[in-house]
Amino acid sequence: MVKVKLDNGFECKVNEKKMKDVRFLKKLSKMDDGDGLGYLEIINDVLGDEQEEKLYNFLAKDDGDGGKYTDVEDVFAAVQEIFEKLTIDGENTGKNS
Repeated sequence: MVKVKLDNGFECKVNEKKMKDVRFLKKLSKMDDGDGLGYLEIINDVLGDEQEEKLYNFLAKDDGDGGKYTDVEDVFAAVQEIFEKLTIDGENTGKNS
């Protein structure tokens, strides 16, 4: 497990082995083919149930009616940053920049 801290302060632990799983890579290839919903599928693979919900709560904003919502673009940006912090020059370093 590698601890990652995002620029917005969110912290999580990522099991790098899950990112090497063939099922995970198949989901990534769907995203490369333009399947935007594939992004939503990989979030749980990367974070797991508990941390996925923690991320959504961390990113939640007021909806103007007394409730909360989590903007999908904020989630995509956070997951992209997780990948960036795990990968430098195409190699998985496990370093948290």
